[in-house]
Amino acid sequence: MKTIILFISLIFSSAVFAQGVQWKSLEEAEALIKKDPTKQILLYFYTDWCGYCKKMEKETFAQSEAADFINQHYIPVKFNAESKDNVHFLGYNYSYIPKGRVNAFAFFLLQGQAAYPSTIIINKDTKASQFLMGYLSPSNFMAQLNNPN
Repeated sequence: MKTIILFISLIFSSAVFAQGVQWKSLEEAEALIKKDPTKQILLYFYTDWCGYCKKMEKETFAQSEAADFINQHYIPVKFNAESKDNVHFLGYNYSYIPKGRVNAFAFFLLQGQAAYPSTIIINKDTKASQFLMGYLSPSNFMAQLNNPN
């Protein structure tokens, strides 16, 4: 009986701690945007070495109000800007740029500004409509999402 209670507790606690932004891959985002073209994509660029990226993921994206808002209103995509993978998104192909140590997808969307973390909102016309550069606390992040000007 104790084993069953422990097992149920573990399942429940893992579901509680699984809260946060439900990140999608680029492929998933592309499929979802075809199903609902009115939804915008929230594209978060990070790198493995970026301390402020880790801080933003731990503090901002893990905060329930921000995560719930993002999950409800956007198709969230998390992308490592230094990925060496070839990327295909919305009809374009991107590859790694060794000299710049950046994937062309990040380089193109960030307009050559290698600043991390960076968050871009891609609107229904698949154009970048908002740039949120650098670390943002949960309250600052939400304020900027709610007031794009």
